[in-house]
Formats: sequence, structure tokens, C-alpha cells
Amino acid sequence: MKVIINGMVYEYDGTKAPMSEALAIEDVYKRRYAEWQSDLAAGSAKAMCVLAWIILRRDGTDLPFDDIISGKFDFDLAEMLTSLAEPAEAEKAAEADPTVPSDPAGTPGTGTGTPESSPSGSGSGRGKSTRSSASRTSRP
Repeated sequence: MKVIINGMVYEYDGTKAPMSEALAIEDVYKRRYAEWQSDLAAGSAKAMCVLAWIILRRDGTDLPFDDIISGKFDFDLAEMLTSLAEPAEAEKAAEADPTVPSDPAGTPGTGTGTPESSPSGSGSGRGKSTRSSASRTSRP
């Protein structure tokens, strides 16, 4: 995903979590890695600072975390959060219309939205029941 920090676009793959990075996060955040993830999801500003630090670090910027916390290296949090939200909004749009590719580059999205049909001899399919209609009585 693309993340914008101070007008610069950085690539960030949140699915990767090298152990060395997890340990570095625990070192600067002073909490467990799992707590950082929870705090990040809850919108903690300090957790967001760690995320920015990780993104910059992955890009090769050797910036002390204290420079972010102290404001020596400041950035627009709203800009970063907006760039993080854009892929989620695109994913929601793809879920609303699964025929639209989720990737603007044209790679296939989540499919056509047409479910596979049941085998013809299965006796049941979407919306069908194998029980007879007599068994569908309402109970008091």
C-alpha cells in the first residue's frame, strides 16, 4: 500500500513483520508488539508515530524515533491517515461491486460475484431446502 508522509509516497506492506522490526518496535514503543498493533487499530497517536518510523526505516531513512516524538521530525497525521484509508475505501467499493478489479493496475479483484452452483443431483441449491414443505410449520 502507498502511504504519504510529508508529501512523499512510501510503499508499506503491513502483512510483513520481521522479528527484528517487531523487537525494534517494542524497544522504542516500550510495550509489547501486540499492544502496539492494538493501539494502532485504536488510533493511538504514538502508535501512529511508530508506524511512520517503521515506514521511513523500511525505506532506508535512519531517523531516531525520538526525533518524531519530540517534533524535530514532524509530519501531518491527517495526510498519513488519509493515504492509509484510501486502499480500505477501494476495497469496500470492490466488495460492493465484485466485478470491479480491486487493483487499479487491472489485476483481477474478488471475482465476478457469481457463486458456484450446487451439483445438479445434490437436491439442494441456493434457497432450496431438502426438507419437505410439511416440516416447515410454525411452532407456538
